[in-house]
Amino acid sequence: MTEIQFFLEGIGNRNVATDYSSPNYISGEISIEKASKEFSKKNKLKYIDHEILNSGYRVYYMKPSLLKSKRKPYIYYAKREA
Repeated sequence: MTEIQFFLEGIGNRNVATDYSSPNYISGEISIEKASKEFSKKNKLKYIDHEILNSGYRVYYMKPSLLKSKRKPYIYYAKREA
């Protein structure tokens, strides 16, 4: 069974230190779009887009907020594991 693992890379303009050994979330979905939307629903983030990298995907989310200044992009690295 293939799963997609998500690792937090950055919030706003800050990078987040990660060693890519323990994922923030694991999805059993096959497509990156479905897995990304499942992840966004679970973590109350708004799915923006994803881009394909050589070894995985970079997925962009936005944290919803009433104040525009508090809205920050969340950047995750996603990869497939068999």
